[in-house]
Amino acid sequence: MEGRCDNRTMRVYGGSNIWLAHAWTTTGLAAVLRELLDEKVYVGWSAGSMIFARLHAAAVEALGDDEPEVFQVADVAPAVPLFDWFVMGHLGADYFPHWTDEWAAGVAARLGGPAWFLDDDSALVVRDPDGDPEVVSTGHWLRFDADGRLAASR
Repeated sequence: MEGRCDNRTMRVYGGSNIWLAHAWTTTGLAAVLRELLDEKVYVGWSAGSMIFARLHAAAVEALGDDEPEVFQVADVAPAVPLFDWFVMGHLGADYFPHWTDEWAAGVAARLGGPAWFLDDDSALVVRDPDGDPEVVSTGHWLRFDADGRLAASR
C-alpha cells in the first residue's frame, strides 16, 4: 500500500522495527526488559523479533529502509542488543510479494553478518543469546552466514 505524506510517496504497512526500538529505548522500557530477560520469556513476532539484533542498524542499511527519515529517528539501534545475527519475518508472504529467496539473498549479501529469513510458519527459539537459535518450522526459512552465503534452509 502506498500513501501520500508531505508531497512524498511512502510505504505504509504494519509494525516498524525502527519505531518500536526507538519507542522502547526512549520510554525506558528497553532498560526494564534488559533486567527482566534473565527471568522471563519474551515472545516477539515480526518487528518485535528484529529489535534484539546487534545488526539492527546494518540491516536498515542493507534493506534500503526509508523509515528513519519517515519517522525522523536519528539513531537506529536495537532496543535490547542480545544477538549477533539478524532475523526477518514474512519471507514469501502474499502481502510482501517481493520478499523472495532471491531478495533475501541480496539483503544477506549486503548485511555483513549472519541472518535468518523466516516465513510466517517458522520461528526461532533462543535459549542462549550467545548460541545459535533453534528453528521451529512447518514452513520455509533461510539461514545465511556472515559472508552472505546460504548456510541452511528448508
